[in-house]
Amino acid sequence: MKIFKGLIFSLLMMAMVLSYAHEAVARGSAVAPGAEPIIKVFPTAHGTKYSGPLTIYYIFDHIEQKTLINGDVVDIDYYSMHFFMRLRKGVNLYSFSGVAEETYEYTDTLGQMTATEDFIQDTVIPSIYCNPLNPPCTDPIALLKSIDMLVENNEGEYPGCCRDYTGIPMKFLITDVVIAVQD
Repeated sequence: MKIFKGLIFSLLMMAMVLSYAHEAVARGSAVAPGAEPIIKVFPTAHGTKYSGPLTIYYIFDHIEQKTLINGDVVDIDYYSMHFFMRLRKGVNLYSFSGVAEETYEYTDTLGQMTATEDFIQDTVIPSIYCNPLNPPCTDPIALLKSIDMLVENNEGEYPGCCRDYTGIPMKFLITDVVIAVQD
């Protein structure tokens, strides 16, 4: 009976902890419910697999005013995207970093998706597959096979947390990825 009570207590405690966890993390999902994915995945992609964490750090760049259809004028924040990635294949580790060529609205998921794909295809893959001492190089195509354990911090999620030196809330995204390289 004592073991049974301990088991029930443990299950209740685990349920309470999971109920307070961030929904996307608790579900192991790449996207919070109701949000658009910012990174497109291809679950059936084939090829050589590389896995590791991808971090996207958003740095505030500027504000632009936009006029809405109804005539209201709103301020739109634009951010530069800074990428950091470490990939593993077997015992080999590879590290990469880069900056998106353009700035994006934080809600511009299509622009962010394109910037992320460009970083992987234009920075990551050539670094692994191309030898600078032996040009030319034909880059193979890389697709994101999966994204897991996405953690995202934006202004309203953790009040008072994570501000840069100017006091602006920092925005970042960290996720585990698997890339399939079709070589």
